[in-house]
Formats: sequence, C-alpha cells, structure tokens
Amino acid sequence: MARADAALREAQRLHLALMRERSIAQAICDNAAQTRTLQSGLSPTIAIALTVNAPRSA
Repeated sequence: MARADAALREAQRLHLALMRERSIAQAICDNAAQTRTLQSGLSPTIAIALTVNAPRSA
C-alpha cells in the first residue's frame, strides 16, 4: 500500500509540474501572438527594436 501511495503522490507531483509547464508555454504563445498583432502596424525597424528589447519570461 505504501508503494501505491508513493506512486500516487509522484503522479500528482508530475501532473502539477506538467500543468505549470503548460501554463508557461501558453503564456509564451499568447505573448508572441499579441506581439505579432501589435507589431503588424509598425515599421520593421521599430518592431525589431521592440522585440529585441522585450523583457524575458522567467
């Protein structure tokens, strides 16, 4: 029974880690889509400067 409990705890830990990673990936994709939308009306030079100087996600 102890092994089953340990396996369940590990599965729950991995599930939470996966959900965190998925959330981070979604935020990165959302940010990229928003950036492309905002930059579509800018001159290429300004768009590149904004992209290069954008803060990085942790």
